Amino acid sequence: MASHGGGIPIGLAKLQRLFKALKGAVGDGIVGDDDIPGFSHFLDGGTGVLKPDDRFKVRGKLPTFDEKSQMALQGLMGRLGYRMCVPYKILDNPRIPAGYTYLLQLVAHDIVQSSVSASLVGDPNGRVRNNRQYRLTLDTVYGSGPEVNAFIYAIDSAAAPVRTTLRLGQMKSHLSPCPYRDIGRVLPANQTGFALRSGLTDVLIADSRNDDNAILSQLLTLFHLLHNALVAKISKFARAGGASPEEAAVRGFVCAKAAVTLIYRNIVRNDLMVKVLHPTIYEAYKDVMDPQMLVHPPDGRLPLEFSHAAFRFGHAMIRDLYRINTPPAELPGGAVDELAIFKAMMVTSGRSPSEMPLDATWIVKWSNFFDINNSKPNLSQKIRPSYNRGLIKPFPALGAVEEPGLAGRDLYSSVQLGLWSVDHLIERLRQTPKLGIPAAIESSRLARDKAFRTEAIKHWLSQERAKWRDDDVDLIAEDPPLLFYVLFEAWADAEAANDPDENKTIQGRHLGILGSIIVADVIFGALTDRLMYEERDKPEPGPPKLADSLKRLHEAFFGEGESVFGDDPPPENMAQLVTYIANVARLQNAQPPFL
Repeated sequence: MASHGGGIPIGLAKLQRLFKALKGAVGDGIVGDDDIPGFSHFLDGGTGVLKPDDRFKVRGKLPTFDEKSQMALQGLMGRLGYRMCVPYKILDNPRIPAGYTYLLQLVAHDIVQSSVSASLVGDPNGRVRNNRQYRLTLDTVYGSGPEVNAFIYAIDSAAAPVRTTLRLGQMKSHLSPCPYRDIGRVLPANQTGFALRSGLTDVLIADSRNDDNAILSQLLTLFHLLHNALVAKISKFARAGGASPEEAAVRGFVCAKAAVTLIYRNIVRNDLMVKVLHPTIYEAYKDVMDPQMLVHPPDGRLPLEFSHAAFRFGHAMIRDLYRINTPPAELPGGAVDELAIFKAMMVTSGRSPSEMPLDATWIVKWSNFFDINNSKPNLSQKIRPSYNRGLIKPFPALGAVEEPGLAGRDLYSSVQLGLWSVDHLIERLRQTPKLGIPAAIESSRLARDKAFRTEAIKHWLSQERAKWRDDDVDLIAEDPPLLFYVLFEAWADAEAANDPDENKTIQGRHLGILGSIIVADVIFGALTDRLMYEERDKPEPGPPKLADSLKRLHEAFFGEGESVFGDDPPPENMAQLVTYIANVARLQNAQPPFL
């Protein structure tokens, strides 16, 4: 979470001083004046920079990199972040099981990988780029393959020293043999620098951000287990057809990687997006396969309004407490065996190497995170302008941001890059005749009515005691940071246009109209870049069907005949995927329980 989507790392202040020293002086340049390689602005006309009038302002002025301006900006975002954390009430979202919170984090890592946090640098031009050129293709799991990233792949055998399976690690246990239910972790030897004598300090995975917390690393383990089980299945099929062990292994790797990626992309399109997008916007985007139909056709760069604002809505979905592998039934005395997200963030190789690998406490029973056979999973928190208290302590106060916590850091990051003003972005979208967007904007009272929007935000900000100064509330209500507004509209907007009952709101069940447009445009934009086996030239409209794609994949490797993937319907959602993995990896009776 500290690095979600290229966010601000904990050592921000020291890194900022380093960049300032390298540059000589930050100076008083205007925030947002520089094009950042690999990133763009939403609807920027291809320039990479927004017009000054279109950008977020404070008291009608664009922030600068001058120290006084930055201190004021940090302070204002810190106080807003404080309001977003106090008070905090648990509000479960029955629409979205908690596992999707961490699937969103994995997707974020599969879309953006900043070379350095863009919000670190006074002049980001030339120093920051997005390294994730291929999006939603599971580069965050596979890296660049075994020839380039050999360390994340296991050697198959002495007889066939090729690498086709993703590494897994033993969990810490007194049992023998110990099940491989953790990511691979090691203590490097023969290295330069300070060497620890114990503890597993390094992770054998393609993207170390996927060890950001124990729940995410367990989700990553799911995909490793799926890939490895499919490699074994496909290699055996290939050997039965007469292939040599080496040829069968290579076929197994390439075919399994393609199958896992196809399954993942289908889940992103037809499961994850259904849950998090406003239904009106999902219906508008779900069948888009021509990138020119999009509001912001993809050009290889990633909109900062997505990476540093809208897609961080997942942080508001994080629970404070989770059941990891215990049943939902209460324990004697009324207590429930739950573990804090703060602890989950601490049990990583980067933060607690001496405690690695994960012990049975953190090995996930997946019916606690997805609705499997009518289980009662942990639920995500409703999407709202509130972050739980467990996200305060791990993120120390930053500069003039007097209060610690992830909320203030996210907000500061979002306004540090010259993002759209909410008012101007709404007006631009009202004039964009694509996908029914103008009508969707009109259906939202918050979007179409500036006066109502300002008063609604002002009312929410003033409801609880906070640490406001002077005219803070008026400033934020007049020109809210985009991230805050995306969360606020998900909580406070009406369900339908001209709803006579203003209390009948979305209530955090899914994103609002504006947040959904930004997220849908980027996600479905990435999905328009169809992969091999996704029927690039299919004549009928709409996205490819997973069963058809897997059939084409099998035929490409083995010709016609009985499919290596079997006759059963492929997994179409996360609950089905977990059950599928349990079957192909033979984990139905695993201990700790897998299902």
